[in-house]
Amino acid sequence: MNREPPDPLEHCVRRRILRCLHRDFAAHTTEELAASVGIDRDDVLYHCRVLAKWGTVKRYEGPSGFLVESLVADDPEVLFLLHATEVEDEASGSA
Repeated sequence: MNREPPDPLEHCVRRRILRCLHRDFAAHTTEELAASVGIDRDDVLYHCRVLAKWGTVKRYEGPSGFLVESLVADDPEVLFLLHATEVEDEASGSA
């Protein structure tokens, strides 16, 4: 059985996290991301771990806590996907 690995960007919360990171192309704390996306910090940590596992973001310890930085801010396919799904993702809330 040949199965494709799951795409980390299939989840609306992960796409919303990336959009936050791409707004100013800066690293953000998990607390900032949680406030911006509107979900619990622990949920942000989980989704950031998934994104990091797939090489989509980098997580590291900073002076104010864990920081998350996008590694795909210049990837045209990712940018297209984020743009194409933005309205749907915002309508779905924090699902």
